[in-house]
Amino acid sequence: MQQIAAAVHRLFPTPRTPTTYNYEPGALLGRRTGAGGSPSSGRSRRSGGGMSSSNAARGGAAVYAGHAALAGSQADLDALGVGLRLEDMRDMSINDRCNYILDKVLGAPGSPDEEVLRRAALEALKELSLDPTRSTEDSITAFMSAYIYQTALVELTSHKASLKLTPDQVLKHEKDLKQYIRGTAKYSGVTDGPRIGVKALMNKVAEYRDKALAFLRKAIG
Repeated sequence: MQQIAAAVHRLFPTPRTPTTYNYEPGALLGRRTGAGGSPSSGRSRRSGGGMSSSNAARGGAAVYAGHAALAGSQADLDALGVGLRLEDMRDMSINDRCNYILDKVLGAPGSPDEEVLRRAALEALKELSLDPTRSTEDSITAFMSAYIYQTALVELTSHKASLKLTPDQVLKHEKDLKQYIRGTAKYSGVTDGPRIGVKALMNKVAEYRDKALAFLRKAIG
């Protein structure tokens, strides 16, 4: 875990001062349009890059959309402002529904950082689809754990050759890392009742990103 510890401290440095977030869904969500109004394959709206607080907020919005879809709440989907419709999702498979939500909320990934964000959000949405009774807290924990894991995994992959790891050893390290992160980054900042709006959720998830990384830095040494 020494290499992972070094990666965590390098990838997720301690901020100098605590930050208060005030992200607006309209500034972060949805995909840009190209010529003639067609969807662009470029970057989504301003995302901040990397495992930024704004990207964490966008992932939180995707989780919000997943819960709204399962609850059958068109009003909550409308609050995202990205054109999600219950009618469009009615006959979709789980995989298609998850990707439909991500296409609308995150847009097409325009960089490796955004691909990592999408993979983490997809994992959380699929887990929610398989367990529709899970709480918002559990879904956010699943997303953030996957997001930190996917980002830190790059470091483990880069050490495969220098550490002379066998494929089985790599898989074991990956499994241990994922379980460790999920156990460390437990989220307890959102309650399911009374319901919280999408803007408040996005900003709480951005704050949670800072707290989760602080817990991880402290625990990993």
